[in-house]
Amino acid sequence: SLAPDQIAGKFATSFLKYMDGKTSEALAEFTSQIEQDSTFAPSYFGRGACYAENKETYSQAMKDYNKAIELRGKIAVFYYNRGCLKSDLGKKDEAIADYKKAIEIRKDYAQAYVNIGVVQFENNEYDAALTNFIIGRDLEPTLPNVYYNIALIYQLKEKWQEACENFQKAVELGIKAKKLKKKACKKACKLKCSAT
Repeated sequence: SLAPDQIAGKFATSFLKYMDGKTSEALAEFTSQIEQDSTFAPSYFGRGACYAENKETYSQAMKDYNKAIELRGKIAVFYYNRGCLKSDLGKKDEAIADYKKAIEIRKDYAQAYVNIGVVQFENNEYDAALTNFIIGRDLEPTLPNVYYNIALIYQLKEKWQEACENFQKAVELGIKAKKLKKKACKKACKLKCSAT
């Protein structure tokens, strides 16, 4: 059995491999870590993230996320990732519950608010989605997808100026939405021009 700082160091190295796209290598290392210390929650989390890369191994991912939460339930990203997996599995209400738990643990979890908004958007709950997107944006103003999502809602509401501004910001932050931005901004201009 390894000392806690040794297993944590191994986890960090393995997680970097996972982030670099070396999923198979990271998966083997996380599994080895679990064999060495079955109480180290982050190793289950890391292995779950690897399994979540492939729909065929979603059930193993869910087991590992559940185990990580069972061992150490006060880590927001554990709930966030499990929420993402539940959303992918079509369990939208359960996903929202996990995102809310992540926010309960970490109040400034911008992406959790955004993901709640995505689920609400998919359910045609545009006002609720907009509220969560705006909270996410205010917490982390450099998230490009949030501006895009806000712009889509404003476009649906035919609030063209707001849609134009948010598409513009999304494009500035790297989202490929120039055609949508152009359409919204053109309509916004027409409204302004006809009002004068």
